[in-house]
Amino acid sequence: MASHATLARTVTFTAEENALDYLRNACSLSKQALFRSVRWKWCVIALHGAVYGFAVCASYGTNYQSVLKDDGKLISFWDALKMSGLVLLPSEEDSIRRLTKVLRNPFEHFIPMSWTVEIHGMPRIAANVLAVAQKLAGLGQTPRRLGPQTMRGIDLLVRRTTRRLLGSRLHHESAPGSGSPNRT
Repeated sequence: MASHATLARTVTFTAEENALDYLRNACSLSKQALFRSVRWKWCVIALHGAVYGFAVCASYGTNYQSVLKDDGKLISFWDALKMSGLVLLPSEEDSIRRLTKVLRNPFEHFIPMSWTVEIHGMPRIAANVLAVAQKLAGLGQTPRRLGPQTMRGIDLLVRRTTRRLLGSRLHHESAPGSGSPNRT
C-alpha cells in the first residue's frame, strides 16, 4: 500500500478579515432573519463581532499591542469603540447599547430560562449598527489593509442590506403609527 503524506489544511485570518467575516455574516443572517426569526440571535452576535472587530482594527494602527490590556487580553468592546475615535450619532449609540446589553450579552451568556424577544425594532437596530461597522471599516489602516475593491464591496453590501432591512415588512410594522405596542 502506498503511503500518502497528508498536507495540513489551515486558514489564516487577519484582524481586518475577521471583522469582515463577521460583517458578511451579519448581512447574510439579517436577510435570513426577516423570514426566520430565530436567525436574529446569530445576526446580533455577528453584528457585535463586526463592530468590535472593526473598532479594534481602527484603533491599533501599526502596533497591535496598543489594543491589549496589561494581562495580554484584548480591550473591551466599549474601550475599542472609544479608542477608535468614531463619534456616534445618538441613534447609533442607542442601537449599539440595545444590541450589546439587551440582546448580545444575554444571547452569549444565556441563563437557563424562557426568553421572548420583541423583534419589530431589529431592522432599525441592525441598520444603525451596520452603519457604525461601515464607518469603523473606513478608519485607521483598515482601508489600506483591505484594499479599495474590498472597501467598495463593504459599502455596497451595507447599502443593500440596509435597504432590505428598512424596506422589510417587519420594519414597517414597527414604524410610528403602525400600532405596534412593543418596540426595541
